[in-house]
Amino acid sequence: MKKCLCSLSALVFLLALMALPATGHGLDPGDVVRDFSVVDRASGRPLRLSDFAGRIIVLDFFAHWCGPCRPASADLERNVYRYYAERGGNPARLPVIVIGINIDPGHPEQTNDFVRRAGLELTADDVSHEAFSLFSEKNAVPLVVVINGAAGVAGRKQWELLYRKAGYEGAATLRALVDSIRTSEAPPVETSR
Repeated sequence: MKKCLCSLSALVFLLALMALPATGHGLDPGDVVRDFSVVDRASGRPLRLSDFAGRIIVLDFFAHWCGPCRPASADLERNVYRYYAERGGNPARLPVIVIGINIDPGHPEQTNDFVRRAGLELTADDVSHEAFSLFSEKNAVPLVVVINGAAGVAGRKQWELLYRKAGYEGAATLRALVDSIRTSEAPPVETSR
């Protein structure tokens, strides 16, 4: 019986993945991300990437039926978003935002339950899969993306894709990356001899 339920769960998961639109290669770290729009689940209004200028943006792509998504989303909320909110940003004082992006908006009740259980604060629906298609190369969730939304970051472009990974490597990996993002310092003043 247990083996049958596992097989059935795997079949449902595969069918759900097949229902997602085909995606391209996805952007690579170092690429500049074009502005895109998703729908804020709380207000129904569009959320654009450009709305988060000046911040480090962590995108958490999830689906209610994804087993690994719930612990990943809860950990991102607790150990990335709240961690930096309590500290006033990363060590360079850049604010960090985590946006949970639902890739299966056709099941609002199940998604609401997922969001509640994971404790997500800011969530959006990717109704047309515009955002997911920019980053996904395997139609896999969880998918975690980090984007530099701040201008004046040393060695980085504004809107540069810094990280993209299907699966979840944990908060420590993401915090190490976020902590490494520094604003440019003014060049030292030369003095005449």
